[in-house]
Amino acid sequence: MTPSDLQAVLVLGAVFSALGLISVVLYRREFRRYDDMLVQRPDVREFLTHWPSRPWLEAWRIGSWLALILGVVALIVGSFVLWQGWVV
Repeated sequence: MTPSDLQAVLVLGAVFSALGLISVVLYRREFRRYDDMLVQRPDVREFLTHWPSRPWLEAWRIGSWLALILGVVALIVGSFVLWQGWVV
C-alpha cells in the first residue's frame, strides 16, 4: 500500500464518518420535528400508532448509520496500517 493509497483510505474514512454523523443528527431532528407537528394536529392517531409508516425516515436512519460505521472502520484500518509501518 503506497502512501497515497493510505491517504485516500484515511480521507474517505473521515468523509464517511462526518457524513454519517451529520445524517444521524439530521435524522433525529427531522423525526422530532415530524412528531411535534403531529402532536399539534387535532387527530393524534398517527402520532400514537405511527401508522402509516414513514419509510423515508427509516432509510435515512439506516443509511446514516452505515456511512458512520464504514467511515470509522476505514479510519481504524488506515490508522492501523500507518501505525504498523506497512506503507511501502
